[in-house]
Order: sequence, then structure tokens, then C-alpha cells
Amino acid sequence: MVIPQQGTNYRKVSIVAKAGVRKRVERKGYEGIYYQDLVSGSRRYIATWRKRVIDPTHPDLIKWKSVEKRAATLDKAKRLRAEGQMAAREPVAEVDPEKRLDDAIEKTKSLILVPKWVESLDGMKLGRSPDTVKRDASLIRNHVTPYWSKTPVTSVRRLDVQKWVKALDAKLSPATVAKVFGLFKSAMEEAVENDLISKSPARNVDLPTVVESVTGFLEVSEIRTIADAIEPRYRLAVLLGGLCGLRWQEVFGLTTDDLFLDDEYPHVYVRHGLKRNGGILGDTKSMRSARQVTLTPELVTAVRDHLAAYPEQESEICESPKCGAKEHDGVLITNTVGRPVSYWNFRSRIFGPAAVDALGEERGGTVHFHLLRHSHFRHLQDAGDLDM
Repeated sequence: MVIPQQGTNYRKVSIVAKAGVRKRVERKGYEGIYYQDLVSGSRRYIATWRKRVIDPTHPDLIKWKSVEKRAATLDKAKRLRAEGQMAAREPVAEVDPEKRLDDAIEKTKSLILVPKWVESLDGMKLGRSPDTVKRDASLIRNHVTPYWSKTPVTSVRRLDVQKWVKALDAKLSPATVAKVFGLFKSAMEEAVENDLISKSPARNVDLPTVVESVTGFLEVSEIRTIADAIEPRYRLAVLLGGLCGLRWQEVFGLTTDDLFLDDEYPHVYVRHGLKRNGGILGDTKSMRSARQVTLTPELVTAVRDHLAAYPEQESEICESPKCGAKEHDGVLITNTVGRPVSYWNFRSRIFGPAAVDALGEERGGTVHFHLLRHSHFRHLQDAGDLDM
């Protein structure tokens, strides 16, 4: 026998540290009495029997459940077993079917963890580009899953969400925090709609303030100044972005097949998007981004001048498995070697320096290509042609 050291709690030792295995005193079927010698030198008795219970998930199913009770003496163990046997012979208490169903539903709800719920709902959203899907999945994987990995949806409280947002604010920019929280909030609202929870824990949560850019919008004259300052090969790109509101990937994803200059209303058909990585033609940002954009006489002239100066390049097969269009059919605006334009190269080596040359270091140094699109829609709004 192991003798505990001085100061050891004997009760704790006798419960936690067990000597040997259970030994049978008597047994009949599933009912019996066992004993176990403890480290303290005392003996513990265990009485076992079975009772009938109703399966909470199946109203008409009665099953047997094993019961164990511990006692300090053999007589007490026999008495406990006898009482349990008497209780087992009594009729099983009826349980309200509605209550049983409610209990089963609540138990199922408690098994749905936050990350799985957010991921599953995010995967069901429609009308997003592959890049947006990849970005959202990355935000969920890096900023939602680590914090909520073991938390059921039913256990999330508003104060917990506020603490999480504060933790995100310590390591992420306000704009990124807003994106992550937006994914989480939409998932919690869907949980309310699906009766998992009664109220959204993402309501009335304070978010860090997103500082708006102080650059301001570009005037039409400033857009034309940048177009004149940039390399002639890319002049049309600036005009399409600033006077038509096309995104970068839409401008450089246009092909000669997308031009309809001789129609009654000249226009371009935006149906491709040039990927930033690898110059691959794919889908537009969303399904609604595919559209026809009308061209003004100034832009029609600019397109014809561009085609005359830079003839259509030969079609080029794309061997990348990620390419949505297997072939580049005469991309309208290409780089100096006739290949699709690289976003990062265009941004840092071509558009950025041209904006600084046209508007000066202070003003031009903060201008980015997407500002052309924002400026275009602001001009439409000021003219009363757009409700925002």
C-alpha cells in the first residue's frame, strides 16, 4: 500500500488515485455489486443496475440505461441497488412530445459552431467573382475561425462580439475589420432567420472608424491631363476609366470583339476581367458587372486612334489552368510586347508617375486608377444623371 506524504488530503487521494481494478461481490445479469480498494486503505462499493428511459429523439422508443451508485459499506450498496430495482419496475413517465422535440432541436442547435456556420453561408452567396470568394474565405479562415473555433452559434453574446472586434482592431486596419465583421454579421442575421437564435449578437457593435481618403475626386480636366501625360499606349485606358467608369480589370480585359463603334449608339461590351496575377482573362467582378457602356464621340475617336496606332495583336493561347477564357482574342490595350498588362507594373511604373507629372507630387501622389471610376460617378451624380 502506498503511504501518502505528510499533509496530503486523504479524501482527495482516495477519490483520484485508485488501487487496482473493480472486484465483484455478486452479479446477476446487468445488476451487481463491486468493491475497490483505495490508496488510503479503505474500501469503496459500487452498486449497478439498469432502468428504462425514453429516448429524447424518438418519442416511441424506450431504452435501457445503466446506473451506478457508490457507497462506503456493503449494506448501503445493497440498499441502493434494491431501491433502484424497485424504481426500475415503475412505469416510465410520459414526456410531452412537443417538449421532447424542442429538447432535441435545442441539442442540435448547440452543435453548430460559429466557423462552420459562417463558412457554409458564405459559400452559398451568389454573384461574386472568384477573387471575392477567395478573399472572403481567407478573411474567415484567418480572423473568424481562430477566435470562434469552439463556440456554438447559440452561445455567442453581443459583449463577446465587441471583445472580438476590439482584438481585430489591434492588428488590422479599420477597413479590414469592417469587411470581417460584415461577413460575421450577415451570418448571425441568417441564424436569426433560420430560428437558431432569437436576436443577432452582432447588433449595435462599435466598429473602428474608417478614415476616408483626403484625395478628393478628380475633375474632368484633371482626367484629361493625366491621359495626356501617360504613355500614348495607355491614354485610352485613362479615358475609359475616367469618362466611362470602367474598373482596371475591365479596361484591360476589353478585346476588339467587344467594340461596337459603328452601331447607332456606339458602345463597348464589358464581359471580361483581367486578373491581376498572370494577365489572365476571366469573368467580371460580379454577374451584374457584365454590361454595355455607351461611348461619347470623343471616346469613339480615341478608340479608333488607338487601333490605328497599335494594331490588333494575334490571339494567344493561355496555358494556365486558372484561365477562364483559354484564349486572349486580340486584347485591346496591351503592354509594349503585345501581352496583357500587369497590374502591379502599370500601377507603380506607368500610372503613378504619370499622375505625379500631370498633377504634381502632393496631388498626383495620392491618385490611384480606381479613383477615375469614383470620379466618373460623382460627375454623373452632380449632373443629376445618377441617384446614389
